[in-house]
Amino acid sequence: MKSLPNWFPTDIAERVRDILKMAEEQNSAVSGDIDLFLRLVSDERMRTVWTRLSKRGANEDTLWDLLMQAWSAPNVWTHSYDVVQSSSVLEQVATTSQKLADLLERAPIPIGEIRNNILKLASKAMEKTGDPYAIKRFQEAVEPFLTNPEVGVYTPSLSSILREVSEYALKQKANYRYSLPRKAKSPTAQRTYLMKTFSKFMKDSFGTPLYEVVAILVAVVLDIEDDIDPEHVRKVVS
Repeated sequence: MKSLPNWFPTDIAERVRDILKMAEEQNSAVSGDIDLFLRLVSDERMRTVWTRLSKRGANEDTLWDLLMQAWSAPNVWTHSYDVVQSSSVLEQVATTSQKLADLLERAPIPIGEIRNNILKLASKAMEKTGDPYAIKRFQEAVEPFLTNPEVGVYTPSLSSILREVSEYALKQKANYRYSLPRKAKSPTAQRTYLMKTFSKFMKDSFGTPLYEVVAILVAVVLDIEDDIDPEHVRKVVS
């Protein structure tokens, strides 16, 4: 088992050794990126982080919380990104369902104009909400028209189902609370997310964002060799 450097906080050293031991034994309880964990506890750049925080009177719980947040940050980012993408799809499902229902109630629409939209809608609902009930209702309502393309869509039941799906999608979307950078697909989006996340932790714990500490943390988490300018962190967070 890799030994800890002498500058690592003794307050949480025993817990860290337990994780390293479990990882060495391939214990399923250790599910995180062990290479990242090792960087956080032994990368020479982290000496500044742990030393600064200890001098600021960080207690055992605060140090441990920071280590756990930094270790899980990449996974949280990935999950958050997926959730926000799902939220966007749900909004599209809700809007499209509502528009189709409005159109159906104004006038009958030939199946050729609406069939593809309904199928796409059903596919997205199944993929992003995992709700088989919504798909079943789609299939039951649309099946007669899919099997006979010459028949127009005249039934009010289809518009009712579309409105149900719209309401359901909006309710699901409301459960998503993650906040990501506006340009979440940009190459620097994850870095921006980490800067803001770690700065908030520092401010909540120590009353100041500690930009220099955050810059080091982000570089270590992302395994970036070049230093990140603390002034850049300040501009991103501000």
